[in-house]
Amino acid sequence: MAEENFEKELKELQMLEGKRQFANLSFDMPFKKTFGSEGEEELLTAMLNACLESELAYPITKVRILNPYIIGQTKRNRKAELDIRCKDSKGNEFIVEMQIGKQKHFVKRAAFYISVCENC
Repeated sequence: MAEENFEKELKELQMLEGKRQFANLSFDMPFKKTFGSEGEEELLTAMLNACLESELAYPITKVRILNPYIIGQTKRNRKAELDIRCKDSKGNEFIVEMQIGKQKHFVKRAAFYISVCENC
């Protein structure tokens, strides 16, 4: 499924090549590259502060990008591939997902991501 989405996004990006000057951050690949790459922690911090300003008791000052791939601990456990996973300087962990379209099982997927991250 993830490979199919990757191929679809790659084709769409190739079609847009030359038509746009900037990458479309609503696609997973450019979003992850822009905000989830090592060296882009300041940009990720700014984005989190902008998006979560009303929810935060204090601004995030620093984040550390974590491995977004979580492998199940047994054969029955599912794996998870997060868009971005990070931790701030106070130890709070954030899962950042780019989601523009309506997904039938998004709430269940989000709950699953939270549960597997609690056990990491």
